[in-house]
Amino acid sequence: MRIMLSVTVAASALAPLTKRLGTPGRFVVVSSAYDVEGGEAGAVSSAPYDIEEPAAEPPKDVAALKSKLFAACAAADRGFAASPADRAEIEALLDELSPLSPIEEPTRGIADGAADAPLRKCWRLVYTSASDVSTLAANPLASLGGIYQDARELPVVVNVIDSFPR
Repeated sequence: MRIMLSVTVAASALAPLTKRLGTPGRFVVVSSAYDVEGGEAGAVSSAPYDIEEPAAEPPKDVAALKSKLFAACAAADRGFAASPADRAEIEALLDELSPLSPIEEPTRGIADGAADAPLRKCWRLVYTSASDVSTLAANPLASLGGIYQDARELPVVVNVIDSFPR
């Protein structure tokens, strides 16, 4: 039989009862001060440990991360002039921002054209590492304007590339 109790105590009072696990940021609370199925007080319990989640980390400044990302993308000319170091920095910022997204499944509804698909909008390219797109800037006869993907009529996505004579 397992009984769960909720007790409010100061964090400092729990410190001696807490063992650090191998996983960073996770703790196991161990208490052997009570009898376990008739055992002696102070005996080691064979019951599984209850794992407590650590206190939530302070929220990262999403706006500051996005600002750094947009600045890095602009400095790399949307990826067209990105060096390997620029690409690594942008990828690191994307990796840091991705888990902070409020949308659990961003690609939901694209294939079937769902009306509530989160990506059902017209999107302007801010950065790409795709070689087929990044070579567009090498055209000697035309310069690039905006590059868009119009996903308002899912499941059809239309690529729009503005170009101007040089």
